[in-house]
Amino acid sequence: MDSLYAQRNVISVTRQNDSTDYAIGEVINSATARMLRLKGVTVDNGVPFYVLRAFILDSAVAAAPAQIQANFFSREFPIAADNAAFAPTMQQLAYFLGKISMADYSKFNATTVIFDDVFDPMLMIPEFDSKDVYVVLTALNAYDPTAYEDLVLVVDTANFLGWVT
Repeated sequence: MDSLYAQRNVISVTRQNDSTDYAIGEVINSATARMLRLKGVTVDNGVPFYVLRAFILDSAVAAAPAQIQANFFSREFPIAADNAAFAPTMQQLAYFLGKISMADYSKFNATTVIFDDVFDPMLMIPEFDSKDVYVVLTALNAYDPTAYEDLVLVVDTANFLGWVT
């Protein structure tokens, strides 16, 4: 019988000390122009996995919270800096695994939880020589961020160990 290996992947981004508005499609990141890396998402190189759930914890409780899309890739490549348009090339899009659009939210005291209200598990098949997955967060709405805003991306994944040969 196949076994299930589930894990929670957590990575955080602390925004810069500015409140420059985001436009739709712009990268949401820290001061670095690097993709977020989820380490060891698959149990072995190239093993397919499911994203079971994803959500973002936002330290800001804005009147109109961010709506964020998480774009998943099997390879890392240079990306635009924070507040710049995300414009991957055709070659880079060959590594695209899928996306999760998180436009719903709930507010709890000093934290906003941003999520996808209707989400079905998504199968992703990474490159054959990697256990890691890379993520680019982009704005789905124009929103006014808070300086030093903390965004914590939480991604729950599952691998079926029967796929490992």
